[in-house]
Amino acid sequence: MTMTDENFLAEWIEVLEPRSQKSMVVSYKTGQILLQPPDGEQARKVDNKVWWEFYDIITNSFYYYNAVSRQTLWEKPSNVDIIPLTVVQEFVQRRAVNKSQSSNNETEGTPSNNAEIPENNQINGNNDIDTNESTAADTVETTSATRDHNNNNIDSNAIPSTDRSTETTNSSVAPDVTDSAPTPARQDQNMSSPDSTSTVTSVSTNSIVNPVTNPAPKSPTHYQIERLENYKKGSPNLTEYAKTYCAKHSKGVFIFKKKISIADLLSWSKELIKKPLLMTTDKKFKKESIEFFKSIQIYMGDRPNRPFIEPDKIALDLCTKGWRSKGIRDEIFLQLCKQTKRNNNVDSLIKGWELFAIFLEMFPPSTKFHSYLDGYFQTNTGETIGNNKISVAEYAVYCVRRLQRSKASPKKGNNDPSLQEVIHVKNTVIEKSQFGSTVTEVMEVQKKRYPERKIPWILSTLAEIVLRMGLTTEGIFRVPGDSDAVNALKVHMDQWNKPTSALLPDFNVVEENFKYGEHCREREQVINVVESLPDDNRRTLTYLIRFLQVFANQNKNTKMDLNNLAMVWAPNCLRCPSDDLKVIFTNTQKEMEFLRTLMLNLDTESVNGNYKLKDYFSLRHSLHINKTKLLIRGGTVVNHDRSFEADVLCENGIITEVRKGIEAPDAEIVDATGNLVMPGGIDTHTHMQLPFMGTVAVDDFYYGTRAAVAGGTTMIIDFVLGPNGEPPLQSYTKWRQWADEKVCCDYSLHVGITWWSDIVAEDMEILTKSKGINSFKMFMAYKGVYQLDDHELLQAFKRCKELGALAQVHAENGDIIAEQSKKMIELGITGPEGHEMCRPEEVEGEATNRAIVLANQVNCPLYVVHVMSKSAADAIVSARRRGCVVFGEPIAAGLGCDGTNYWNKDWRHAAGFVMGPPIRPDSSTPDYLMNLLACGDLQTTGTDNCTFCAEQKALGANDFRKIPNGVNGVEDRMSVIWEKGVHSGKMDPCRYVAVTSTNAAKIFNFYPRKGIIAVGSDADIVVWDPNAKRTISSKTHYQAVDFNIFEGMECHGVTVVTISRGKVVYDHGQMKVVKGSGRYIPRQCFADAAYMPILQRDKVCQPQKVEREPYTGPVVSIP
Repeated sequence: MTMTDENFLAEWIEVLEPRSQKSMVVSYKTGQILLQPPDGEQARKVDNKVWWEFYDIITNSFYYYNAVSRQTLWEKPSNVDIIPLTVVQEFVQRRAVNKSQSSNNETEGTPSNNAEIPENNQINGNNDIDTNESTAADTVETTSATRDHNNNNIDSNAIPSTDRSTETTNSSVAPDVTDSAPTPARQDQNMSSPDSTSTVTSVSTNSIVNPVTNPAPKSPTHYQIERLENYKKGSPNLTEYAKTYCAKHSKGVFIFKKKISIADLLSWSKELIKKPLLMTTDKKFKKESIEFFKSIQIYMGDRPNRPFIEPDKIALDLCTKGWRSKGIRDEIFLQLCKQTKRNNNVDSLIKGWELFAIFLEMFPPSTKFHSYLDGYFQTNTGETIGNNKISVAEYAVYCVRRLQRSKASPKKGNNDPSLQEVIHVKNTVIEKSQFGSTVTEVMEVQKKRYPERKIPWILSTLAEIVLRMGLTTEGIFRVPGDSDAVNALKVHMDQWNKPTSALLPDFNVVEENFKYGEHCREREQVINVVESLPDDNRRTLTYLIRFLQVFANQNKNTKMDLNNLAMVWAPNCLRCPSDDLKVIFTNTQKEMEFLRTLMLNLDTESVNGNYKLKDYFSLRHSLHINKTKLLIRGGTVVNHDRSFEADVLCENGIITEVRKGIEAPDAEIVDATGNLVMPGGIDTHTHMQLPFMGTVAVDDFYYGTRAAVAGGTTMIIDFVLGPNGEPPLQSYTKWRQWADEKVCCDYSLHVGITWWSDIVAEDMEILTKSKGINSFKMFMAYKGVYQLDDHELLQAFKRCKELGALAQVHAENGDIIAEQSKKMIELGITGPEGHEMCRPEEVEGEATNRAIVLANQVNCPLYVVHVMSKSAADAIVSARRRGCVVFGEPIAAGLGCDGTNYWNKDWRHAAGFVMGPPIRPDSSTPDYLMNLLACGDLQTTGTDNCTFCAEQKALGANDFRKIPNGVNGVEDRMSVIWEKGVHSGKMDPCRYVAVTSTNAAKIFNFYPRKGIIAVGSDADIVVWDPNAKRTISSKTHYQAVDFNIFEGMECHGVTVVTISRGKVVYDHGQMKVVKGSGRYIPRQCFADAAYMPILQRDKVCQPQKVEREPYTGPVVSIP
């Protein structure tokens, strides 16, 4: 309905009754009709924006009538208020039933508790209306009208009314509006001449639904209400789409040729179209479109099937062509819309809707046609016409639901659709599929076959196979099975057949279907309380949790612990009802936490009887998760906002209590007396085992994260940097494979955009939606390797903005660097000092400012990595003062060293400092950057840890351009920043926590899971001795590299104990890490820290045009 929410909530609106022209008021909520609103209620005054919706049984179409202007339309008008007559009818019929019941009870001498006594100002309980006013007759009337083909309107004459004798019982009763308004002039089904005039029949509403020829859907009230809700959404209609995208069609030849109107073009036709409905210049497309239309007509029975071809094979052929070619899909869907609109043949109509269902299962429409097709389906959810098996309304509701899913999950795999899949879809529309349906729907279907079963057969069958085959399968549920095999197995099992060995080419096919077969979709009820769920849902969820608890116990073999299981299963159990990406991303973390809590705490002993998992739980595996408790006692908790004395209790990797005096006799104790207890550090910038400049960084994900925890860092965010031309999704997969088996602490990933194309843009969307990536790094340097030009930067920033991701930049002017590098070599400067001389400070400052300007033009938040100079920092500070959303990240190297080392006489020493951008030789730069970090002008700290040993650096012994760029820092960052920031008096411990942990968690959107010591947060904690001292040296550090840029630096502040995910991984110099124990942390887009101001500006800061009189003066002529 196209009225505002405020008007709809007001409930009452004044209208004119179509026949008598009498003023009255109608309730949108109930369909109640009164002559005046109830006491205390107000009604909006009548105007020409109120239209009645009626149903024409001849054309099986809805039409619209304006009682003020007396115009009639076939197409739903836009920007007006629509009053669906079905709602009014339902109200009248409901009162009629109550009246009838009351009369029967009175006749029998028994009072009725349900009888309604007619009140003043209301309709009586039968279909006649008690009134002194004359109203429309019950008999069929006829009138003529001619269509105005330019505006699709009917300029009808005044509608005659017939007097009817009625017995007056109340003078204030509303008139009868249940008779139809005149229908618009109707073109014949074979697209007769636009000038033709047809006789229009006005039909009493008692004829609108014929229980014999047009059986009502199973739940007509449900469809009517759902349709009313869809009208409120204001779905786009096909006419609007056709005006923009449809080709012009005509009929006849020479002087008799006449244009076919859009309304007729989009109506059923027994004749073959002469060209595609959509505009195109592709000759092959034109030819194929005509053949498609012919096949659709044959399938629907509107064209002879000679020589005879099985209808299912016709449908398969159409599906295959649509599956193979995206460009033809909208044409196919539009042709179906045409052939199902104003189609009088019930069998043909149902066949057309059957094709809709089949096609939507195989492929979606284009993005631009999606909303229009949805609008067409929505308008048919009230169509009661159908056969003895199914109605149009049921098909329309199915198509609406499938369309919502098809955009995100079209048919998977590489193989063409199969005949079995086509037949399967036809059957599942009438009989619910076991996949993708609710628990209630599945159990209702299952009653016919297994009335004794208490949980879905599909769930228990797959669960037993998974337990039998998958308890030693590494990466189970996370590694996808073959898509085509998955589809084949789904079809097989949806026919209630158990899997055979031929259908199980690999185990992951089973677990993939297991994920599809889980049906706990009622998210709001589940979140409320598990115990409050309906019985079927509660039993199903309990069964699933019991099943997952087994795998949590077997994580040494499967590598699927609680966190991984929650990450994989949360989207399958708790389906967010919103289509808004920000809402989906925000909910994901909550859903994972909810499922993890269930696996830890839900009592699943109730799984018994017919839904017991046989012996897999009772005999082979313990049902209890190995719970671990850790109590940190006696320390001072330091968060970004305050510090306080408290104990911290951790259970199963989560902080469960933060207070004084915690008693936990069964917990492992960490004595933090006299020390600070802080959130573990988060290094926002690392490059572990990076392939770069012909070699590979020596600190891989094991040695790098091992060193990180020794220094108090419990999470790193590494960079995926694939070569130019490699799809980002492929690069991401490679990095995950490298990291998952080695990391000793949690990690996440940024993705570098090292080239630009449509493929990159598409991969960015996949990475954000399904891989937990919310940040992308663009390079303004490394020309010919990673560098993007300004146009490509702008496109990448725009794409980040669309996806809600954070744009990052390596800010240096690559063109200047390339030229200056050549100059240095020509001057004979080949040593490490040439590296800094060819990329001076202003090169970084210029690029930083340029990146800020570009990002600001598309209102995209920007994160500048490794801020190394005063010039770059000043550009960021200045931009933030102007209101730009930009973040700056200095790194440990720039905060703890200066670039005079490039001029050291020892080549190995000088080369050890080579990185890009270079460390600045201005000795005041580290102090300058630390001051900005302390006062909040810069926000986070990383390391750019990318280490190369002496022999690797020696690749550039005779040419500084070939020295692999990179330094250490992941192990020493926390100590260096404490020494230069806290110990020097520039910042307090709370600010230290902010710049080493909390700000990163907020900006990259995993706060408060990490970055704070609070109940419910991950137990990533560092116990820090602020008074202890240590001297940094390559001889004692844990990193694999043979050099340390901080060599000999004495630091106050030392890591005593590091706790990762609730386990002690470093204890007073003793390393206790487990290779591969860390987990990947996915991140949602639209982080509040970055996007809250951005989205608000989109709402309130849009450019506004100036309204002015058009220029009418002279214009110079240009030859």
